[in-house]
Amino acid sequence: MLGLHVYKGVFLTIPRTQPPIKGGKRWHADVGNIGEHCFVRLKELEILDLKFLFGTVLPVLAVLHKPFKGDEMAVNTYELSIRSGEVKLSDWTIRDLKGGQEALFLIPVQLPLGGLLLIGVTKIQYLNNVGKKTFQPVDPPIVWTTWEMLSPERYILGDEEGGLHLLLLSVDTRTRKVHLRLNHIGNVSYLETSQAHHSG
Repeated sequence: MLGLHVYKGVFLTIPRTQPPIKGGKRWHADVGNIGEHCFVRLKELEILDLKFLFGTVLPVLAVLHKPFKGDEMAVNTYELSIRSGEVKLSDWTIRDLKGGQEALFLIPVQLPLGGLLLIGVTKIQYLNNVGKKTFQPVDPPIVWTTWEMLSPERYILGDEEGGLHLLLLSVDTRTRKVHLRLNHIGNVSYLETSQAHHSG
């Protein structure tokens, strides 16, 4: 499913459709295999970021927002299903997770870990797909501006002063708990975007 935040509280969904079968074999999916778009109303109005999660049966949308009456940012998740040509929202595992006043953006974590990273100025939180969480304090506080995935367990984070940081996710083989580690690896000029070249 594709999605776009078009206005306060309005989310545009574009479902992917199954490609046609030709000669007994299914064609490869491409951008042309999409269904009719549908507008969905979100109860969150002041939205900072939205991301689809990996490794879920149905599409799951994570929403980072500022509540109408509250200073702390929060995260809600919704499962999206198509019924009679309309997209329906159902509450999912993560509900009203407090992100602090300084939460900035979300990073969906690919399989095999899955889950979600909530990036903030004073702490970074990880939540798996069943709602269990862990966090890494950020001291001194850092205002993050960009990120890039190197692998599902490694992420480059850039800050407003040009600092580059490596965020590592590791799994305890005994408890299956995910641990976070943040290392400063260098400095560049002011960083607005980043891109990893995985071929070299």
